[in-house]
Amino acid sequence: MINLAVQSRLVPGASLREKRETALSYGFDGIELSHSRMIDAAEEALRDAVPVSAMCSGHRGWFIDPDPTQIRACIEDVKRLLELGARLDAPLIVVPIYGRTNKLPNCGTGRSVEEDEALWLEGLREATDYAERVGGM
Repeated sequence: MINLAVQSRLVPGASLREKRETALSYGFDGIELSHSRMIDAAEEALRDAVPVSAMCSGHRGWFIDPDPTQIRACIEDVKRLLELGARLDAPLIVVPIYGRTNKLPNCGTGRSVEEDEALWLEGLREATDYAERVGGM
């Protein structure tokens, strides 16, 4: 049997618990944590014992952000989310980058595709190593 969850930001409710109850009443099997402040939302889920099926990453910056300080912020946020996801028994979904590409004009990172790929793999490697330590894999 396939379970179907909905992103928490798409469901009405003042709290995660209310959002989950609403999702269940709509016929979903659960909620996927999705929030602009994901660390806060994941901490709320832990504090209030709200089950979540997965977590959308919702972190600062990107692994291939044009700003090196945002790359570091991304890695630190992803590591924290992996830790929280392990405690929630919810996998973390991380996408490469939203809204940046070398394929369209004025959307690139200022680096070559190869440089972006190397940065992506470097950030992902650090996050993966951390996930293995905290049980998020």
